Amino acid sequence: MITFDKVSKSYTNNELAVNMVSMEIAAGELFVLLGTSGSGKTTLLRMINRLEDPTSGVITVGGRSVMEQDPVALRRNIGYSVQGTRLFPHMTIGANIAITPSLLGWDNERLVHRINELLEMVGLEPDQYIHRYPSELSGGQNQRVGVARALAADPPVILMDEPFGAIDPITRDRLQDEFLQLQAHLKKTVVFVTHDVFEAFKLGDRIAILNEGMVQQVDTPEMIASVPASKFVEDFLGHNRILLLMQNRQVGELQEEYEPLVPTAAAGFTATIDVKDSLATALEKFRSANMRRLPVISESQMLGLLSVDTVTNHLIPGDCPAEGALK
Repeated sequence: MITFDKVSKSYTNNELAVNMVSMEIAAGELFVLLGTSGSGKTTLLRMINRLEDPTSGVITVGGRSVMEQDPVALRRNIGYSVQGTRLFPHMTIGANIAITPSLLGWDNERLVHRINELLEMVGLEPDQYIHRYPSELSGGQNQRVGVARALAADPPVILMDEPFGAIDPITRDRLQDEFLQLQAHLKKTVVFVTHDVFEAFKLGDRIAILNEGMVQQVDTPEMIASVPASKFVEDFLGHNRILLLMQNRQVGELQEEYEPLVPTAAAGFTATIDVKDSLATALEKFRSANMRRLPVISESQMLGLLSVDTVTNHLIPGDCPAEGALK
């Protein structure tokens, strides 16, 4: 869907903001650009819809070079959501969402239907919010509107530049969960910029880690945590590495190592672990129950017993000793 072929970007001082980046983003993938400030991630994002033009190299969207497309037409077919939403304060929520479809010439009936559909999709009751103004909404509600606006014309590609960065941690976590549910339904091609390692590992199907304009590693969250490609990536993840690995592996992956469990014996346990729980969640349940073995369930069906030692043995050797798991 989106390709970068030896893409570089330099400014007037000839300093490279992006340096020979080559990578592919698949259709329907939630692809995260992760790095510190100045690493080139936002510049890469902005070159996709020609808010910035590459100095060299080729970027394609849907098989066509972005430089061969009219930038205005290109942007109208790419959703864009940024930190703080940048909603127009003098326009109602409905009017903010309607901007791109209106420019594309949608008739009023289709437009109203789409606005109502999107507000419901992002958890805002249309009758309650469509005629309100951004100043009347909370930060989290405005961010939902920003996502709805990015989806308004049903674009195949959505660019998101730290969209949840200015929100308090609890609201941000909830918005991340809601966006994952939305993406599971819509299957858009999403390019998501963040400097937050935990956000990247929670959301991304794959992650590109950048440093000084160069790609250091492109892989799944689990592979990056398990096998860092360089000393930089290992240092970038730091002490978070083990927790990131635990959050991105599910209990169901250890199914072959469950111990047998007589169904009636489950009554003796004060907690259970769901097969879809992450290994991090499983360890927390072991700690809370103060037990070294707990039943694993799937839709109320008992699958077997899981031990804390089995969980910790599947983590990075030496980083999380089993004997410390319940301390």
